[in-house]
This record gives sequence, C-alpha cells and structure tokens, in this order.
Amino acid sequence: MTTGSDKRNLDVNGELEEVVYKTNENWKHETTLLKSVPSDSAFLYMSAFTGVKSCRVVLSFSKINLHHYLFFRRHLGLRRRLQFRLELAGIFDPKQGRSEHQPLGKPITAFEESWIASLTCLGAGIGPLAAGKLADSLGRKRTLLLIAFPMVAAFVTLSFATTVNLYYVARFVLGLGVGSVFAVLPTYLGEITQDHNRGKFGCLMTVFLTIGLLYPLAVGPFLSIKLFSFSCAVPLMLFLIFFSLFVPDSPVYLVSVGNTKGAREALRKLRNSDQVEGELKLMTQDLEQTQGLIVCIGLVVLQQFSGINAVLAFLGPIFEATGSGLSPYASTTTVGVIQVLGTLLTTSIVEKLGRKVLLVASTIGSCASIFLLGLYFYLKTSKIYDVSNIFWLPVVCVVVYIIVFNIGLGPLPWLVMSEVFPPHAKGVAAALTTCSCFMASFLVTLGFPIIVKLAGMTECLWLFGSFCLLGIVFIYCVVPETKGKSLAEIQQLLRKQ
Repeated sequence: MTTGSDKRNLDVNGELEEVVYKTNENWKHETTLLKSVPSDSAFLYMSAFTGVKSCRVVLSFSKINLHHYLFFRRHLGLRRRLQFRLELAGIFDPKQGRSEHQPLGKPITAFEESWIASLTCLGAGIGPLAAGKLADSLGRKRTLLLIAFPMVAAFVTLSFATTVNLYYVARFVLGLGVGSVFAVLPTYLGEITQDHNRGKFGCLMTVFLTIGLLYPLAVGPFLSIKLFSFSCAVPLMLFLIFFSLFVPDSPVYLVSVGNTKGAREALRKLRNSDQVEGELKLMTQDLEQTQGLIVCIGLVVLQQFSGINAVLAFLGPIFEATGSGLSPYASTTTVGVIQVLGTLLTTSIVEKLGRKVLLVASTIGSCASIFLLGLYFYLKTSKIYDVSNIFWLPVVCVVVYIIVFNIGLGPLPWLVMSEVFPPHAKGVAAALTTCSCFMASFLVTLGFPIIVKLAGMTECLWLFGSFCLLGIVFIYCVVPETKGKSLAEIQQLLRKQ
C-alpha cells in the first residue's frame, strides 16, 4: 500500500472538504492475515439472510399494483382496458359490488390507477433521505427495524382497505420502505462481511429481490388481496423478531460511534471466532471520504437507463408476437424464474470473476440484445422483411437480456455502493445514490411511453442501447475492481482513477 496523500471528502452535509489520509504501515500485513480467513460462519449466513428477507417482502408487493392482476398492464405488458382486465380476472363484477376479491366495489379511473402506481416511486425517492441520516445516528440495525414497522402497518391496511385513498397512503408508505431498505441494507451487508466474501453476500440482496418479484407472479393470482397482503406481512413480522433478538448491529458502525466493546462482541458472533482483534484494529483507523459517489450514481443511473423497465413492460406483446401460445401467467412467471437463476449465478461467480468484468459483460450483453430487439420491431413496422421467419428473435432477445442484466447491472451497483464509502459517509452517500436511482426510474417510467408514442418502439429501444454503449465506456474508465480488496485499497484505486 502507498503512503498517505491528500484526498477530497464528502461530509455529512454533502459538501466537499480537503482532508489528509494517512495509512498505517502495518495495514498491509494485517490485511494479508485477514484475507486468509476460514470458511464463513453459520451465524454470518443467518444474519445476512435475516436482513435480506426485509428486502424480499417489500418487493413482493411494491412491484405490483392495486391487486396482483390489476396493473399487469404497467409491469407485465397486458394492454387491456381496466374493467375488462378486472372482470376477466374475477376481481370485479359490476353485478356484485364489493367483496373479498373486489375491495373497492367499483373500477378505478385511469387517474387513480396512475397515482396508485406512482406513489410508491415517490415514496421511494423520499425515504432514503431520512433513512441515510438515521442509519448514521441510530445504527444500521435499529434503522432497518424502524423501517419494518410502518411496512407491516401498510400491508395490514391494504388487506382491509375499501377506499382508494387508503391505497394511496399504504402505497406511499411502502415506497418509503422500499427506498429506505435500498439505502440501508447494502451498507449493513457490506459491513458485516469480509473482503473475500463481500461480493457473495452483497448479491444476496438481489437474489431475494428477484424472489420477491417472482412471488406475486407465481402465487399472487391464486390468492385474494387480503390473504396476499397478509402473506407479505408475515416475513416482515418474522424479521422483526429474529433480527432484533439474534442479529448484531454492524461492527463498523459500532466502532464509528466509539463502542469498541460492542463491535468486538458483534465480530465474534459473525466470525464465530475470538480472533478478531486484527479486523477490529482495521476498523478503528481513520478513513477518508472518496469520490465513490460518482461511481455509484453512474451505475444506478445506467441500471435504469439500460431499458429494463421497458423490456418488462412489453413482455406480453413480445411473447404474443412469437405466436408461442404462452399465457401471460406462463410467460411472466418464466421470466421471473430466469431472473432468480441469473442472480444466483452472480452470487456464485462474483468473487471469481470480479465486479468490473461482470458489469462490462452485462452491459455489452444488454446493449446487443436490446439493439437486436429494436431491429426486430423496425423490420416489423417497416415491412421490409417478413419477420415471421424470425418469430423467435424477440423471445431470445428478452431471455438473453434478462439473464445478462441480472448477472451484472441488476445486483452489482448495490454491491459496489456497499464497498466504496467509509462508515461515516455511507448513510448519506447511500441515500443520495438511492434517490438518484429512483429519480432515474421515475424519468424512464414517465418518458418511455411518451417517446414510444412520438418516435416509436424501435427508436426508444435503440436509445436505451445507446445508453448501454456509454455505460460500457463509463464502467471501463471509472469503476474500480473491488474484488477481494479492503476499504483502504478501494479508496486508493478511486484516487488513482
């Protein structure tokens, strides 16, 4: 490791200040010792899995809308009038009025539908601002527990709501929870793990996200809204019990607030060993602020502008265009399973291939598949070629896109976010990154249908492909490889770049 050098800092107020970062000459030796850590303890697995369960349950409900059938149009590509969709799914029958399957007793308007759909994004953009500050003041564990309580209340509200206003409130509260979880959970996972396993456990979050997305697709259509809402609340209740009783707070946070004794006990539990003094000493060193904010914001913006929401929104038309005869349920569930398998693959290879290699490969694959998908729509609309001969192309493009997206652009921005910030900056920096992500998501969701209407599907998909091309350059030139590196080593890389 090199000797100290001047660095620029991002303080808790978001202002840059100059500080001097001095490395300890013994760090190199101590870091080497830490990298030869034995196999991961069962307690570490339990802590990580308990934490990411809160993430899974949030996505189970927040990524769908009013009911598990009601807004398939927005997320799954079914283009039908609202009342027809409800009657077809058995959610609403004009002759029956309100019932267990008809919580509102009447169809909602397009205006109400748009608000129910968008309020989660609005809440997700606001939630991280408070969650980041709370994570730095109350701690990662207490903040995650605090987030869970209003989400349980929101699920209970959705179970019994009979007016659209209650749906507005519950959806907004769930949005606050979504954004807050994204801001705090990656930080917690990054701080309870070590250099050699941080990638594996960091990707667990996205594995559970995709499982949460699969749940309403595969199971939701067979449950009433009341039972479905309660089923989403149950894992959160279990999380509140087990996480509060058995899982320690982040040892990095405990050190940052001067609780060295508590950090030592937490490390002993997480490592299942009493030999934690070397790692504890590394946590007590003065750490610099970094320029990692540019890296993280760039990655989450690329994640949203790569076209993932557009591809998911048009799953129905894409599968219908092939003449495969697959039902919307079968096609969307298949895509959900592919997403889970893709993130599981990332978990198994991220520590072997590294973050940067997977990010570049993912972006190249996303770029190629979305350009080809755009080409298919161009040939179809221009009628210069009989696309019936390549009816299989859109499905292949979608499957390849979903796979490559979920081995890099999907999970790894959140992993990198947990690695590039020192403890005293993680709360605020993670909040800014998460807000940027949901703002980008909002812009894509708002702009996509407008661009499709004004320019066409082909041009819109090629625009997303162009962003992927820029993303390849950004990742190659700006994003450091963090595999197996300590925080100090990562900061050195950021300084050089």
